[in-house]
Amino acid sequence: MAMLNWLILIIIIVPPSMFFHEIGHACFASMRGVPRIDVGIGFGKEFFSFRIRNVHVHLSLFFLFGAYASYSGEDDLTYGDKALISLGGPLFSMAAALLCWWGFFEFRFNLLFTFMFFNAWLALINLIPYKIKHKKSDGYAFIEAILLRTFRKNS
Repeated sequence: MAMLNWLILIIIIVPPSMFFHEIGHACFASMRGVPRIDVGIGFGKEFFSFRIRNVHVHLSLFFLFGAYASYSGEDDLTYGDKALISLGGPLFSMAAALLCWWGFFEFRFNLLFTFMFFNAWLALINLIPYKIKHKKSDGYAFIEAILLRTFRKNS
């Protein structure tokens, strides 16, 4: 039974949760006028893609691992824009957690409880500021943008 729970987590819960997190970044980037936004889930050979306005979505063969959001014209964004965009993912993850929390208590569907915990974890873990090589957490990107905005006066 434990193996089945892990498979459900890895196959059913993780990919859409990570995708929704990255869509949060994309929504905030779109609101800030970014001309092209790429959102992807997985790695390897791309097997499906589509576009909605300026958001290009890419699904890759190994969709169970990793997700990203990238933007064109990132140098044109203000530090305030960068701070808001970095919070978009965690805010969407927390919104998903709250929606699943409500759904669990309304419908008593256990899978929603697991979605709730994973999305809450995803939001919180991404808010912890850390940097590994060139990869920054959302929390790190937020604090960096706020500090640069405060001390460089380039809002």
